[in-house]
Amino acid sequence: MAATIPEPEARRAWQYERCTVRYLLGPWVEDLLDLAEVQPGQRVLDLACGTGAVARVAAVRAGPAGTVTGLDMDASMLRVAAQLATQGAAALQWQQGDAGAMPFADASFEAVLCQQGLQFFTDRAAALRHVRRVLVRGGRFALAVWDALERNPYSAAMVAAIERHLGPAVAEKVRSPFALGDATALCSLLRQAGFRHLAAQTVSKILPLPPLDSFVSEHFRAMSLAPVFAAMEAATRTRMIGEIVHALALYRSAQGVALPFQVLMAASR
Repeated sequence: MAATIPEPEARRAWQYERCTVRYLLGPWVEDLLDLAEVQPGQRVLDLACGTGAVARVAAVRAGPAGTVTGLDMDASMLRVAAQLATQGAAALQWQQGDAGAMPFADASFEAVLCQQGLQFFTDRAAALRHVRRVLVRGGRFALAVWDALERNPYSAAMVAAIERHLGPAVAEKVRSPFALGDATALCSLLRQAGFRHLAAQTVSKILPLPPLDSFVSEHFRAMSLAPVFAAMEAATRTRMIGEIVHALALYRSAQGVALPFQVLMAASR
């Protein structure tokens, strides 16, 4: 993490923390840790840790006798994670690396957590084999992925608008987080990697969001396609955001905006 990080990437990492993590990922962290049954004194790995949202809460649960390691490919995300480290909890360590070639010894962790990461791995089977390798015997692996796109109306509206204005190739990148949104297929993938004693569940939440016209714009700036969004003509960008907001009008009320989101979670010992 000592290498210089380009300013646009550093800004996007902080934007990701302030927007995506705060409103869309953070609300599921406690559910994932409950599923993983993280205990005081454990060694925990947060795989594809991003800015460390899961790792920070895991550190509180593992306590001063535990350790929590965050692994991610993105140095800018890890830099933000290091600056947000939890005080008075388990020791937090940050490691840049590939999930398909984890730089850890066998049986290094009692628990491995992965929130919204597996669907992005180039070689999911290799990553899952490494998860099994670094877990102690009887250790626990818990993961979360988005359920199908049609069960997440905010993202469905975003994908539809992006496809109209930026084309199917760009829309496919925004659709990719939902690639594992089928419980049967997800459990099959885990079984093929050798995991047993699987428990899978759907977790639904109604999440309050800021006013959508501003939130959608802020969310775009936190995404990997932020440069594409910034390069759009202002009128086209405004029109695209307006279409997303219009598609979600059903979820607005006098009290604000609250949208349904659905996640698949699975755990294996």
